[in-house]
Amino acid sequence: MKIKLFTICLLLVTSQVFALSECKGTDVSKWNMCTGTLYLPFDRKYIGDFKNGKKHGHGTFTFTDGATYVGEFDNDKYNGKGTFTFANGLTYVGYFRDNRYVSFFPD
Repeated sequence: MKIKLFTICLLLVTSQVFALSECKGTDVSKWNMCTGTLYLPFDRKYIGDFKNGKKHGHGTFTFTDGATYVGEFDNDKYNGKGTFTFANGLTYVGYFRDNRYVSFFPD
C-alpha cells in the first residue's frame, strides 16, 4: 500500500514539474517554453506549446474549414506523431515532417 501511495505522489509531483507555464503578453515572438493560444487570420487557431516564439511541442491547429491537426510541432511545423482530421472526417494518423504526412503508425 505504501509503495502504491508513493508512486501516485511521485507521478503527481513530476507531472507538475514538467508542465509549461502560461504564455504571457501579446508579443508571440517572446513566448518561450510556455503554453498559449494563438489566433491567426481567417479564423485559424493554435492551442499548444511554444518555444522561441514558434509552435513547438504538443498542440492543436484548427483550420478555417474545421480541419484539425493534433500532435507534435517543431519549429512552427507539424513534425512527429500526429493526427490530421479533414473537415469531411477523413483522418490521417501517423508521422509528419515539415507539415506533410509521411507514414502511418506501425503496428
